[in-house]
Parts: sequence; structure tokens; C-alpha cells
Amino acid sequence: MGKVTSLVHSDRTDIGRRRSSNQDAKAVLTASPSEFRARGWLFVVADGMGAHAAGELASAMAADRVPRIYENRSEYSPPLALRLSLEQVNKEIHAKGESGDRKSTRLNSSHANISYAV
Repeated sequence: MGKVTSLVHSDRTDIGRRRSSNQDAKAVLTASPSEFRARGWLFVVADGMGAHAAGELASAMAADRVPRIYENRSEYSPPLALRLSLEQVNKEIHAKGESGDRKSTRLNSSHANISYAV
């Protein structure tokens, strides 16, 4: 394994040709040099499903919650912590969509890319 302990990254999204707003959300969970070796950096891109009224809310929830939960699951290996994070956020998004709140009806998001770099 190399001795790299930092990364340079950039991000960009596009609304595409059919939508008037961008339903994508993204997050980067950085790590200190010592944390990097053990946990890496976490990159999240959540794609709000355009056919669903609350796609932007679902993708925002995913991009906000997955890194937080991952960070709080440091007792687990990175792959297991990531899986547990995704499972919990999926339940939260589903519960929000089932809550009866009109703004949350048809709440859906797909995780286009979630990766960690070690």
C-alpha cells in the first residue's frame, strides 16, 4: 500500500435535458492522515429519481445521512459500516415517504456512486 494520506477531488453535477431542477446530491467525508489509512475517504452521490415528486429530498437525505452514520460506525470495517449506513438510510427514506406528508410522497433516490478510498 502506498503512503498517500490525502486526495484532491472535485465534483460537478448536471440537471440533464429533461428536468428544471437538479435532484442530485453529493457529499465527501474526508479523513485525517491517520484516519485515512484505516477508514479512507467516503464519496457519496445520490441521484434523486426525477419521476418522483420528492426525489431531491430523498437524495439530500442520503447524501447527508450516509456519511454521518458511516462515521459513527467506526467499530465496523469500512465495507460493513457502509452497508449498515445504506440500510439505515434506506429505512429512513422509506419511513419519510410513508409518513403521509404531502411533500414526501413518492420519496425515492438511487445511489449512483458510493465509494471509499483507502
